[in-house]
Amino acid sequence: MDAGKISFTEQSGTPAIWPFSLIDARRAALKIGLICVMLSLLCWTASVPLHCVEIAALVGGFSYLNGTFFGIMLALVTRSRRPVLIYLWLGLAALSFYPLFIAWPPADELSIEAWRGAPPIVYNYFDALRPLLFLLGMPPPFIAFGFHAPDPAPTEVK
Repeated sequence: MDAGKISFTEQSGTPAIWPFSLIDARRAALKIGLICVMLSLLCWTASVPLHCVEIAALVGGFSYLNGTFFGIMLALVTRSRRPVLIYLWLGLAALSFYPLFIAWPPADELSIEAWRGAPPIVYNYFDALRPLLFLLGMPPPFIAFGFHAPDPAPTEVK
């Protein structure tokens, strides 16, 4: 089969552009999910020398889950066809930014025990951790549950 020709996958009956298929999309979602989890753990391990592992786990875990919620809401937007539902999912997705703006769960620089002579930017660890883990939590559910195809052609009503 030539590249660019449309074929149908056996599993879902939906058109797939060769050589991509539904199985490849699931593998890609799994790989991206593992990469995002590994990067988030790497961001979290920076809390070990700062002696704030528990608070970083709380802040980072909530931010990652918040980003996951954001990704799920955006995936639901791609699957919806009714404007009311699209705006509902977008409104819920917008609500997930609120904890980022108010810096919740609370963690301040006093909980960081930096080494002597540490640069002042070290005390901004929680301010960097929240948005990083929020952004890392968004791609896996969006890739796994989102509808990544053009809209179906409109059918003619007779």
